[in-house]
Amino acid sequence: MLRSARLLTAGEVMELASSLRLGVAEGLIDTVPLSTVNRLLVVTQPGHLRYVRGDASAEERNALRADIVRRELSSAH
Repeated sequence: MLRSARLLTAGEVMELASSLRLGVAEGLIDTVPLSTVNRLLVVTQPGHLRYVRGDASAEERNALRADIVRRELSSAH
């Protein structure tokens, strides 16, 4: 879902990235570095997106968040 979503809320990223982080930490997933997951948990937060994009609407932030996640995960492996 993280690699294909076009819109992601902060809560969705937190839930999905946390599960991904657990899988990476337990050695079940070896295609994504733990540093990438940790970075996603920071750069997808609303405050960070406001800093980057300014006064974007919630839907624009959700689209930006999904773009960031797809880009980070596609370059991770």
